[in-house]
Amino acid sequence: MSYGFNALITIDHTKVAATQSDFPVLIKGTYDGTDGEPDFRTVANGGHVQNTASGSVSDALTVPADFVFADNDDGSSPWDFEMQDYDASTGDIIAWAEAPTLSALSDTEVYAAYGDDAIESSQEDVNGTWEASFEAVWHLAEASGDLLDSTSNGYDLTAYNTPTYGAAGRIGSCIQFDKGSSEYAEIDTPVVTGEPMTFSAWGYCTNDDNSVQSFIFVGDKDNYGQFWQLSLNTVTNTIGWVPRDGFTYGTSDSANTWPGQDNWVYAVGKSASDTDHAALINAGGKGTNATEVTISGADRTSVGRAGDSSPDGYFAGLIDEARIASAARDDDYITTDYNCQSDPASFYSTGPEQAAAGGATYTLTADAGSLELAGQDAGLTAARVLTADAGAFELTGYDAGLYRGYTLAADAGSAELTGQDASLLVSRQLTADTGSLELTGHDAGLIASRLLSADTGALELTGHDASLLVSRLLSAEAGTLAFTGRDATLTYTPIGGPTYTLTADAGTFTLTGQDAGLIVSRLLSAEAGAVVLTGHDAEIVHGYVLAAEAGSLELTGNDAALVLGRVLQAGAGSLELTGYDVTFLYSGAPAVVTPDSRIFVIAAEDRVYIIAAEDRTYVINA
Repeated sequence: MSYGFNALITIDHTKVAATQSDFPVLIKGTYDGTDGEPDFRTVANGGHVQNTASGSVSDALTVPADFVFADNDDGSSPWDFEMQDYDASTGDIIAWAEAPTLSALSDTEVYAAYGDDAIESSQEDVNGTWEASFEAVWHLAEASGDLLDSTSNGYDLTAYNTPTYGAAGRIGSCIQFDKGSSEYAEIDTPVVTGEPMTFSAWGYCTNDDNSVQSFIFVGDKDNYGQFWQLSLNTVTNTIGWVPRDGFTYGTSDSANTWPGQDNWVYAVGKSASDTDHAALINAGGKGTNATEVTISGADRTSVGRAGDSSPDGYFAGLIDEARIASAARDDDYITTDYNCQSDPASFYSTGPEQAAAGGATYTLTADAGSLELAGQDAGLTAARVLTADAGAFELTGYDAGLYRGYTLAADAGSAELTGQDASLLVSRQLTADTGSLELTGHDAGLIASRLLSADTGALELTGHDASLLVSRLLSAEAGTLAFTGRDATLTYTPIGGPTYTLTADAGTFTLTGQDAGLIVSRLLSAEAGAVVLTGHDAEIVHGYVLAAEAGSLELTGNDAALVLGRVLQAGAGSLELTGYDVTFLYSGAPAVVTPDSRIFVIAAEDRVYIIAAEDRTYVINA
């Protein structure tokens, strides 16, 4: 198995009252990749789960196939788990994962590993999730039919008098009973027949009618008063645990009171022996009773009523996650279980999604469509190709793609990268701190060996400290770079030493703003000024030659300079050097000046520079 993604889940040890073994942990939430969290959606819905399969206790629920909880980030040493609910389009899951050890001394860590297109069947072990002392576990989340037991015992309940399926429960969906219609669920088999035992359930009563309403009952269907019953007493406003043998009661009432109708409560009743009985509400308010009660003849299990020979105690409202165990759970277990089920978001935390080391290469394409990654820390994280912290990335148009090896292309489309610290991180080729990059037009592309091209398109790089960082070819601090025109290119060809070429065939190159610069060997800078290079075949080439054939060059602004260059040409064009302290720097000896109407002299800092106007070409004479 080769899972492409994983996320670390950390269980808070402070929510574990005492160290537990083989404990079912509830994992519940929406995981759609927001803010870098794991993305449990299927690939068809923009996520990273490759395949779905039939699974869960019904073997009919659609579950993620290539998905496990495991000790290791590669999915090895998996935990047994059951998927209770899953939505492939939103990444919503409700799952129970059995922790081999749940420590109260240090945090327990487990990984969700997913994203392997070779796995096509569910990796669950539904029955194995529930250790042997669980005799019955009913999630009560079915949409119709029998209410299924997730243990291997198969104590499936039959619903009677049409209760409501799919009600909004405390964990997920649940069953709702109408007391007036005598609705309940039942199996004519006793799940347990003697102590020790623990009954537990979530209940939401909708009718405070001063009666006893039953959550779970196990007893004799043919005789009256032989049973164990977990119930809600709306007369005393307590949770009641009632072991009864005829006229002998071992009733324990919770010391804490029921908060009233229309409130969820976690009810627990347990007997460690026939003289040790207790009831708890929300893992607290323990009430006890030591009366000896000996019960025999149990042959029925009911949820939502007391199903002895004179059935009564019908429940009015919703019941969720009902369980029976052949063990008397200690108070620390009950507290831990309550913490886990009542608030899973604080019981554990989920780390960011991680791409598996050495995993598959992921290519993003949008054929005649669009991709938008928006929001804080939006990112395409396979190989960490693209991130946009508190920004957005939008790629649109026919065959728009982000390619491995070909960094960014938008054929007849556009790419826009905006927001604080927006960046294309492959080799750190492009950054735009609090700025933006817009690449538009036919065959506009930032590619591997041709750093920037915009065939009949445009590139705009704006904002504070906007920069193209490949060999620091171009920067425009607090300025703007606009690169337009047919076949406009910036090329990088290191052959025995770097050759940096800027061409704008029948187009325009504009560099503006404070400290705007093309800084390969400091070829061109215009502090607080502007450089405009226009016309057919205008270019700066290696050898420090500036040419504007049939075009023009304007170098303006304070301290505008062409530095480290010794040849300036403007064939059939013009040169304008304007502004305060304009300088063409040359360290050679001053040239001889002769009177000629076509010769112009520029003097600066005790140096003399001659510009000859012959054949409309301006050259520098040493």
